[in-house]
Amino acid sequence: MDKHQILAYFSKLSDSNQQALLTDLNSTKTASDYSSLLNLRGDALDDKRAECPHCKSFNYIKNGRDKGSRKYKCKDCKCGFTEYTGTWINGIHKKHLIPLFMKTLESSLSLVKSSNEIGISEPTVFSWRHKFLSSQEPNEEEEKPFKGITETDETFYHHSQKGKKCDHRAARSRGGRPSRGITNEEATVLTTMDRAGNSQYQFTNMGRISLVELENALGNRITERTILCSDGHNTFKALAKKRDMEHHILNASKKERVKGDYHIQHINSLHGRMKSFFNHRLRGVSTKYLQKYLNWQKIKDEFTDSAQWIKTILSRSLQRPDALNIYKNIENDYVNIYASSQLFS
Repeated sequence: MDKHQILAYFSKLSDSNQQALLTDLNSTKTASDYSSLLNLRGDALDDKRAECPHCKSFNYIKNGRDKGSRKYKCKDCKCGFTEYTGTWINGIHKKHLIPLFMKTLESSLSLVKSSNEIGISEPTVFSWRHKFLSSQEPNEEEEKPFKGITETDETFYHHSQKGKKCDHRAARSRGGRPSRGITNEEATVLTTMDRAGNSQYQFTNMGRISLVELENALGNRITERTILCSDGHNTFKALAKKRDMEHHILNASKKERVKGDYHIQHINSLHGRMKSFFNHRLRGVSTKYLQKYLNWQKIKDEFTDSAQWIKTILSRSLQRPDALNIYKNIENDYVNIYASSQLFS
C-alpha cells in the first residue's frame, strides 16, 4: 500500500480505531528509536570500558549468549554475568516496553495511567519505577564540591506508610500535622545547590537535623571555597563555625529574603516544586520511598530538554551495576534512618 491508500483506509476508520492505531504506531516508533540504548552496557563490556559487576575487574572474557543477552566470565572472581547483571533492567522480561515506561516517567504519570499506557500491571510499573529510580541514587565519586554561593535548607514531610496498614497510631488526614513543631515523626529532606548547578536532594533523618547528620549529608562537598546561605537554624551556624566558612543568614521571621547576591530563593522554589509533585501529583509518597522520589525530582530538574530526556537518562541508568542492590536495600535503608531517630524521641 502506498501513502495515499493508507490515508484513505485511515479516514474510513472510526475515531476510536484511529486513536488506537495512532497509539500503536507511536509505541512502535518509540521502541525502535530507543531500543538500541539497551545495548549500551553490553557494548561497553565488549570494549573493556565497563568492569565485572562482582569484583570490579576488567579481566573477563565473552561467554556466549543467554536468551538474547551477552554473557561474560570473569577470570579473577570466576563469576559469570550478563550485560544486564546488577543493572535495574536485570530480570525484566519485557525489555521492549522500557522506552514506553521511560516516557511515562518523563510525563510524571500516575501508576494507573502508566499501566494503561504501557500495557502492564500497576505492581509491575511500581517495581520498574523504583528499580529505575535506584539507578539514579547519588554517586559520591561523581559528585562535585559546592563552590561559591551555596544555598541550603531543609523541608519536612510527615511520616507516611502509604500502601501499608498503620497499626501503631491513629490514622490522620493527609496533610494534617501530628502536633505543633517539628517532631521525630517527620522526615527531613536536606536540599543544597550552588550557582554552578551542583545540587543534592537527600532524605537525611527524622526530626530536626543535627550537626553530625548535616556533616554526614554534605560530606566532602563543603570546601573552603563554599559560601553558605541558609536560614538562622543553629545547626547551619554550627557547621559554618566548625568549618570556618563564610556564612550568610536569611532570617525569614524578620522578612530577610535577599541580601544582595545572597538568598535561598532557588531552594524555596525547589521546595515548592517538590511539595506540588509529591503531595498533589503523586497524592503523597511513602517515607520508605522518599529518597527514590527525590531522585526523580532531581532528574526532572536537571534534564528539562524532553527531546533528549529518555536517551540521556536511560543511558546513565545503565551505567549503575549496583542499582539492583540499592533497590533490594530500600527497606533496610529506611529502617536505619527511621529506627535511629526513635531512640532519642
